[in-house]
Amino acid sequence: MTVSNDYNNYLYVPEELQGVRSSNPLEKIATNKELTKASDDPALLAISEQLNYEQSGLTQGVQNINSALSYLQIGDSALGEQSDILNTIREKTLQAATDTTSDDQRNIIRNDISKLLEQFDNIASSTSYGDNSILQNSRDDKGESNTFDVQTGTDSQDNTTLNPLQSNTQGLGLDGFLQDGTFSADDARTFLDTIDQASAKLQDFRSDIGSTAQQLESSYTSMSAQVVNNSSALSTISNVDFAKEVSSFSKQNILAQIGSFGQSQANNINQQSVLRLLS
Repeated sequence: MTVSNDYNNYLYVPEELQGVRSSNPLEKIATNKELTKASDDPALLAISEQLNYEQSGLTQGVQNINSALSYLQIGDSALGEQSDILNTIREKTLQAATDTTSDDQRNIIRNDISKLLEQFDNIASSTSYGDNSILQNSRDDKGESNTFDVQTGTDSQDNTTLNPLQSNTQGLGLDGFLQDGTFSADDARTFLDTIDQASAKLQDFRSDIGSTAQQLESSYTSMSAQVVNNSSALSTISNVDFAKEVSSFSKQNILAQIGSFGQSQANNINQQSVLRLLS
């Protein structure tokens, strides 16, 4: 005769505890994620993974923009210093262009302008962001800088470009002054035209940097909003409801106790049945 020990099959389980065994609240609590595996909710998990994918790209795009804005801010500040130097050079050149200035005074002015132009070039060579020279090709190369591209979005077409810059005496046509040995009133008047042209070109550089910064700031505002919205959606979908899962975990503990009690009772019943059969 076979004695069945399937006592657990006859245990009463309250309706609110039924189906609790199939969940894993402890894992959800530990990971702070509602969806810990594909079987939890395949469709919702696919949406969650897509949002995560987009979120990582958007976050990196925002970081790219922040770095680029710092780059442009450094460049604009340096161009501002160069603009001040050009204004000073222009004032001195105007003084040298009048016949009331003596030759000795004009030579002093020429030396001052030469030092200012050297300072102008020092700014161009030393202005950089990391290893990237901003106002010229490199510290020792006065050629134009490389095109500056910023990846602002998650698609390959989402980028903003700053045109090459060459804000030094060579790029602005001021290097001829350093090579001339004389500086008469006529020379000063001719140099005034060169200074005005250089100033106009320098302002074009600043305008280009300013418009690029505006584009990046607009992209930053838009992408920051997308990051917030994506984060909110992800939180709604994937973050665990702690109160719910703690309650579920407590229910599992109750079920475990019920199961242990049932197994114990089943063992007692089996022993009594065997004893009756043997008596």
